[in-house]
Amino acid sequence: MASQFAPMPTWRSLDDAAKEVPPHLAEMGVKPVSRRTLNRWIEEGLLTPIRIPGDRKHYVDLDEIEKIRVHQPVHREVKPARAIKAKPKAKLRARRKKGAKA
Repeated sequence: MASQFAPMPTWRSLDDAAKEVPPHLAEMGVKPVSRRTLNRWIEEGLLTPIRIPGDRKHYVDLDEIEKIRVHQPVHREVKPARAIKAKPKAKLRARRKKGAKA
């Protein structure tokens, strides 16, 4: 007897959802997300996992993933590196001598 709950056409298991990218996003160069990212989104409450009675798998809705991806920043802001002041060689030599004596 078949289960009364059948997966919707846009539901995928976590493994399959991690590999799949909708064609219109693939054309824009969007890469698939990892399963780890999907689990993080579930923990953060951004993505709702779906369980079917009698099935051990968790399913997620591809439409929901697409909405999250559209609203996630593509590039993270990179902070400029802190400037390091060059120290005169004489000061470096003095420090090395102090360290050797200690």
